[in-house]
Amino acid sequence: SPVRCGGETMLLDNQAHNGWWRQGLAEVAQEFGGFYDSMHLPWHYILGNRRLDTVQPTYEYDADLTVQILGRAIVSDLIHPDQWAGAFESTGGPSILSGGQSMTVDATQIERLMLTYAAVGLKGIGLWAWNSRWHGLEGGEYALTNRQGKVSARAKAAGKVATALQKHRFDLWKAEEKPMVAILRSWTNEAVWARLGFSQILPVTCAVSGCDDRLREQPYRPVKSMMGAARVLSALSIPWRYITEDQLRAETTGLSNISTLLLPATLALNQTALPFLEQFVSKGGRLVADQPFLLFDEAGNTVDHTDT
Repeated sequence: SPVRCGGETMLLDNQAHNGWWRQGLAEVAQEFGGFYDSMHLPWHYILGNRRLDTVQPTYEYDADLTVQILGRAIVSDLIHPDQWAGAFESTGGPSILSGGQSMTVDATQIERLMLTYAAVGLKGIGLWAWNSRWHGLEGGEYALTNRQGKVSARAKAAGKVATALQKHRFDLWKAEEKPMVAILRSWTNEAVWARLGFSQILPVTCAVSGCDDRLREQPYRPVKSMMGAARVLSALSIPWRYITEDQLRAETTGLSNISTLLLPATLALNQTALPFLEQFVSKGGRLVADQPFLLFDEAGNTVDHTDT
């Protein structure tokens, strides 16, 4: 029977650090159903602007841009273009008490959310929820209706967008963007960064200098770097996508249409991916990486690349 699989904040956090594997979930969706991320504005985006000099998130972010970046990541994780990805759990209304921050959601915000989802290629939208919970931390929150259970302006706005999307759904589903720039996201790289964050180095010195906090921030550096690259490309209106190590090998969604490949904060890659990078460059592709670059292999051992 069809299944829906996904998770929460999976773009904005280190996958390996949390025991997640987006690509594996996407492969399940390929055979059996739909792939999604939870996309509640107060909950699932706060790591988007996590500062690297503190273990605490800032709770402030550019909603439109961050939503677009996460939406593109959901679509990019799917190996085959005809796979189904959606925003199956998205903010429906405002919050005051729950989530990482309070968030106003009015008619304009609902319209922007839904149009962004459609623009990046998501094929379905679910809003949380028509009416609110009766009690508890989320009591009275996230509803399209008002506190009296009546239809609100944001509910009417959502309905208008939904009607238009339903009318044009087949054209939207067939539409295909072919970006020429890709940002590599590597589970191996995130795993190595996460391992660095678990290091226990000179605890007495760290207690004095504060390096313990710096080490705890290590897992988020590759994620922050990917977000930074995505922000720059989006600001310049350059079409882009994420690409995984597995997708480097895929003929249909691999590097066939990519002219520039970005590898931000890439300390490690699975060694089986390196020949595909070499082949990409030998055919005229542009590979852009920052330093330090490929210090380790997939096991976290240092590597000598003098011959590559």
